[in-house]
Amino acid sequence: MLWHMNSSSGIRIAGSGSYGTSSSTLSYAGGIVVDSLGNLYICDAYNHRVMKWLANATSGILIAGTGVAGSSSQQLNMPYTLYLDESNAYLYIADGFNHRIQRYDLRYSMNVTTVAGGNGPGTGSHQLNTPVGVYLSKKTGAIYIADSNNHRIQRWIPRATQGVTIGGLAGLSDFPNKFMSHKQFLGSLDLGYTASLLTNYDTSTAIADGNKFNIIKHQDDLMLIEVGALLTSDEC
Repeated sequence: MLWHMNSSSGIRIAGSGSYGTSSSTLSYAGGIVVDSLGNLYICDAYNHRVMKWLANATSGILIAGTGVAGSSSQQLNMPYTLYLDESNAYLYIADGFNHRIQRYDLRYSMNVTTVAGGNGPGTGSHQLNTPVGVYLSKKTGAIYIADSNNHRIQRWIPRATQGVTIGGLAGLSDFPNKFMSHKQFLGSLDLGYTASLLTNYDTSTAIADGNKFNIIKHQDDLMLIEVGALLTSDEC
């Protein structure tokens, strides 16, 4: 739905309003990104696919996935969120139940690369457990991942085989992370999520987490601010 500022009603721009598997329907629409032309890329999670909707279209175009859950390079299993690197024509997908981040080359539909995870669910630095958010640093090329069921934020640099935990601690939702100082509270988000800003003493990298100071429970998405700040929602 598209809602204009101060409007009392929305405009349907994708989907039919009912669950379905056809090109004109969606089933649990999750992450969404918009390109410079106004085209939508939508995580159609329960259909295990990503659809592209052109402006004013009445149906979508299959961009990623097959519509059937699977673990092959061409399949997805509960895609949660997206990041569009439009300048390089890459679409990053948090492939939740495959515990990996997939990078699709939008110029060559068969060119798919696993850029993080893909080693089964687990707490190892080379593993993820239901990633639900992904963000790319345009400065460094590093990928930041909301590794939800591991209660941590992972950073994977280009061509890495494992990630580095920069917030939270794998598998422990009530264990303090490695941040040294607490800064300002940023405010409450919907559904009881909260955000606060923390600064790493050693690297001056900032992160947002939950209202228990250094504790990350279930982060659902994240956003990198290119001055060293990383924001993530944290379900309390």
